[in-house]
Amino acid sequence: MTARPIWPNELLRLAGRLAGENAGRGKPRTVDLRRSISTAYYALFHELIIQATRVLVGEGGVGKAGTSPATRWFDHGQIKALAEAATGVGQKARAIAPVLGNPHPDLKRVADAFVTLQSARQLADYDHNYNVTRREARYYVEQAREAIRTARRLRDTEEVSYQRFLKLMVGAVGIAKNR
Repeated sequence: MTARPIWPNELLRLAGRLAGENAGRGKPRTVDLRRSISTAYYALFHELIIQATRVLVGEGGVGKAGTSPATRWFDHGQIKALAEAATGVGQKARAIAPVLGNPHPDLKRVADAFVTLQSARQLADYDHNYNVTRREARYYVEQAREAIRTARRLRDTEEVSYQRFLKLMVGAVGIAKNR
């Protein structure tokens, strides 16, 4: 079976298109605007899990196609709780905060974007009364782009708190909660 990786850059391009970037006048359909928000969130989610998988199993364990069974080990809710711990918000991940340590300001920005985008995705995907605007959808797409750029910069500089965050993404919140 041929691997079909989910690439964050492709998701970002799709999110931008759905949000009406470079589309000229007129309002994109509401369904497209909603999908753009969801797709922007998933671009950041997949960027983080690809990076975390590489930290956990090494570059060779991820494979040329950027895939690994380990990419399926990550849970949206636990990453959100970890991100809340990194930003200093949220009761759920209080047990993990001492292990996370003092997050770099850029890590806090990435974590805040993750939490914001996940909440926006919940609205876009499940709230039938959510009346999204083109401006709002484009804001979320840009937030995902900036968070991915920042995450890549943190990765490239091997920033210590970011490396720790990536390692903890694989379930540390659930482990800490059960102790």
